[in-house]
Amino acid sequence: MVGEGRSAALLVDEAHAVGVVGPGGAGLCAETECRADVIVFTASKALGAQGGVVAGPAIVREALANFARPFLYTTGTAPPLAAAVATAAGLVREAEERRRSLRAVAQRLRAGLVERGWRLPGGGEVATPILPLLVEAEERALALSARLAQAGFAAPAIRPPTVAPGAARVRLSLHSGVSEQDVQRLVETVGEASSWRSSSRA
Repeated sequence: MVGEGRSAALLVDEAHAVGVVGPGGAGLCAETECRADVIVFTASKALGAQGGVVAGPAIVREALANFARPFLYTTGTAPPLAAAVATAAGLVREAEERRRSLRAVAQRLRAGLVERGWRLPGGGEVATPILPLLVEAEERALALSARLAQAGFAAPAIRPPTVAPGAARVRLSLHSGVSEQDVQRLVETVGEASSWRSSSRA
């Protein structure tokens, strides 16, 4: 374990992995056998609900329940919402065919974008369904987002202060219903990376 013997702990954010990566959609730690001390993830992505989860030892849970101000001063989760999260977790556990389809779609899209000069996390090999297209300048992010919207793709521009200055991007989020034709049209609509960045830096 990373923090073992060092008075440190490993916390892993599985927001983009739970539901779509790992056995039963259990996340990247489950797939790589990473021994994290604490795992956090959101219920608002693959689970299609709201809220989030902190999974860890009792001492961490008790500390958050007693000292985390955002938790202390937030209205408790409504029982129907908690039930929706639990139900969704059960559904995604059984959705292996959809996960395979989503991985294939993500790999095809990443390969097409890398061919056009886009530098993506993992060098185009990691099959997660959320892809950031780094274009650096805010105006280029807005322009690319608008071009995609005109073609029927919803891809928001992410700008400062959400990201650092000079790190504006457009976020592509995939789902298992995306077809091969959709992927090809999306790649063609995005175009060459050099058209959207002032340098080759990603």
